[in-house]
Amino acid sequence: MTATRSRDTVGGGRRGRSRPKTPAALRRVRRVAAATAAALRPVTLRLAAAGRVALARGPQALVAAGIVFLLGMMGFLFFVPLPDPVVPVATRVFDRNGELVGSLFAENRVPVTLSDVPDVLQRGIVVVEDERFYRHRGLDPIAVARAVYRNLLAGRVVEGGSTITAQVARTLYLTQEVTISRKVVEALLALKLERVYTKQEILELYLNQIYLGSGTYGVETASRAYFGKSVRDVNLSEAAMLAGLPANPEGYSPYNNLERAVRRRNLVLDLWAARGVIRAEEAARAKDEPIVLASTGPPAPVGSYFLDYVLAQIREAQDRSTVPTVPMRDLYVGGYRIYTTLDVRMQRAAEEAICDWMPPGEPDENGVRQPQVALVAIDPTNGYILAMAGGRSWSETQLNRAVPSGGARAGMRRQPGSAFKPFLYAAVIDSGFPLLSSQVCEPVEFPAGGGQVYSPTDYGREPYHYRPLTIREAVRVSDNVVAVRWAHQIGVSRMRRFAQRMGIEAPLTADLSLALGSSEVSVLEMARAYCAFANGGLRVEPLALLRLEDRFGRVLDERRINVQRAIDDERVAYLMNRLLEEPFRPGGTAAHLLRYFSPPAVAGKTGTTDNQHDAWFIGYTPHIVCAVWVGNDSPSPLPGYGGTLAGPIWANFMARAHEGLPAADFPEPPGIVTLEVCATTGLLPNPTCPRRQEIFLRETAPSRYHLLPHLVGDEPEDALEAVESPYPVLPGDLLPAPGREPTPATPDGGGPPGPVGPEGEGEPGEG
Repeated sequence: MTATRSRDTVGGGRRGRSRPKTPAALRRVRRVAAATAAALRPVTLRLAAAGRVALARGPQALVAAGIVFLLGMMGFLFFVPLPDPVVPVATRVFDRNGELVGSLFAENRVPVTLSDVPDVLQRGIVVVEDERFYRHRGLDPIAVARAVYRNLLAGRVVEGGSTITAQVARTLYLTQEVTISRKVVEALLALKLERVYTKQEILELYLNQIYLGSGTYGVETASRAYFGKSVRDVNLSEAAMLAGLPANPEGYSPYNNLERAVRRRNLVLDLWAARGVIRAEEAARAKDEPIVLASTGPPAPVGSYFLDYVLAQIREAQDRSTVPTVPMRDLYVGGYRIYTTLDVRMQRAAEEAICDWMPPGEPDENGVRQPQVALVAIDPTNGYILAMAGGRSWSETQLNRAVPSGGARAGMRRQPGSAFKPFLYAAVIDSGFPLLSSQVCEPVEFPAGGGQVYSPTDYGREPYHYRPLTIREAVRVSDNVVAVRWAHQIGVSRMRRFAQRMGIEAPLTADLSLALGSSEVSVLEMARAYCAFANGGLRVEPLALLRLEDRFGRVLDERRINVQRAIDDERVAYLMNRLLEEPFRPGGTAAHLLRYFSPPAVAGKTGTTDNQHDAWFIGYTPHIVCAVWVGNDSPSPLPGYGGTLAGPIWANFMARAHEGLPAADFPEPPGIVTLEVCATTGLLPNPTCPRRQEIFLRETAPSRYHLLPHLVGDEPEDALEAVESPYPVLPGDLLPAPGREPTPATPDGGGPPGPVGPEGEGEPGEG
């Protein structure tokens, strides 16, 4: 039996029990209650007027008026139906592990049955609030007379005469206004409640709806807020503190004044001992127990941007008529349960990393501190959104910068800079080029239309390296010239298709600047797309909402994992995982982040746009993909780069998020060949060659040897000879494999560049 719910929840001893109400019935019940109060108010006013007339006309008229009043009261008590008590109940939101994320509420209330409330708290709160509760029938003339006497002596109101039943009547059906008519209606409703419900049911209603300070309603919510535990688990000292709150909820809240709350607790313990609720020695021991609070103040909300995103998804599904319609207002009063993919521990780690590693910033013209930040962490195996932050602080700004605008939500897209290059290189590898394939970093011009040319440069003091750079080297230092040359060679359209298949839904430009991240994307899209690398080429649909249930456990909305293949060859994804380890190697743009986070397998990419307007870091392990963006809402220069602004937030979050997770490496699929090659030529080595290991798709592995001895400073290309390799591979020396010819450069490969210029990164060695 749970009191704060629709009619079935208090019907154990009710006459004329009826079917349960849904949360949507709340408005109807409130209208009935308001109508009842409104109907009774003029009656009481007329009766009062009749009384005044009776006093003027004499005793007979007064007696007649009294009879009329009694008849009216009896008619109300016996014939007027009492509206069902439907108390607003908070909707609870849970993470993937069943831990409470937060609540949506008009009144923060979680009902419990009376059997869940310790007996000492049941008896004790009656002693404190309404000692004669079990002896009166809704009104207590003795308590009223005592209150009047003490208030007259004090010259002010120091004691009230309301019973527990009267308080239940007031909170269920009336307002808090202090008028004679309201007090009369309250008294009549109290008498009516005593006829309809048992004392235990009334006490349960009271314990579930009473306000207990710090935004909590009911003993369960208050117990969790103050002590971090269910009310069924509170000890004697904590129970006494809860029992002392109704008289002055905010004044006796331990979060507002702990010393005063302890004094009030001790007073309650003494009263319980005097009334025989507990023994004197029990009271003495309870007084000596320290109060251990759940926190230093009311629990701070966690994952507010994520909760807002979940609500937006529910609204969008209802707009599409794919799920039963739940009025959004009902989500705040109807006691629903929302099960999500969030991981509360990781969400706190994300919020702490942002707090610890964001620059202090300055408020803009709207009072919002800049720069701002966005973070999304996803489990690449199932698409679960584990953590999300759309800004520094929800209380300061509710714009969710982690998601794109659309539907029922506001969001943001920004240029990703070099963080977009992995889509280019995935297309290059898929075209059949090994990781040791190279392009020359030197001045080059591409037609840009209208007689213009596009000439990419690297960031830094030296605009060119003036030498060939392998794909590995180009990714390690984030070279721009090499990236654009590769985009021109395989065709921009191929790169675009790759990015779109991996999960980028934003419009993408069709010119060479796309290789440098000139098109705007969202943080959520980038995290989603990188999941395909970590998940063996499989794209996952980001999931936030798992299931929506009503208060009776009926499933109203349920989401399923959606996995599709984005990269046809899982080996390409594996090579990308190994390629994106390069930024963490010495000289790479993310090498410094290993001081914060150094797992067995980690991959990622920095990104900084022209004029340092946007700073990105997107990195991942087999367990988690995390994307971080830092920038000003109105684009303007930042005090750092992707590796220095977004990178530390990413690394410190990932370090905390991986606590307790097993070490893991990216699984190697069949068809990968690891060979020792000549470090200079990439061919199979002779005894004089400097050597290195490299991984290849089996069909793109080299099949020729570098035969001539290495000469110091003199290795002409025409001195190379070759013999057949003993490895059972197809021929090919750092060229596309047969059957994997790249798409010829199309006119879109030479189109005009977008608004982004040479990408700027701040780490040592970056191009």
